[in-house]
Amino acid sequence: MPTLYNAINNRPEVKAGKINLRSIKACISGSAPLMRETKEKFEELSGGKVFEGLWIVRSADRDSLQSIVGHQ
Repeated sequence: MPTLYNAINNRPEVKAGKINLRSIKACISGSAPLMRETKEKFEELSGGKVFEGLWIVRSADRDSLQSIVGHQ
């Protein structure tokens, strides 16, 4: 959800480097279109990859998610 990524990107503690997001490998945004700037900023801060999927429903397929992040 784009509002979540915007909130994280703009949180003062994140901007100041007090919160480390580097453990994030992959995230999914699916409730509305995600602005490219928001996506790129989050990926820069976290080092992870944001996947957009407006096809995503409330309960995502576990196997699909594991394929995205490379786990079995």
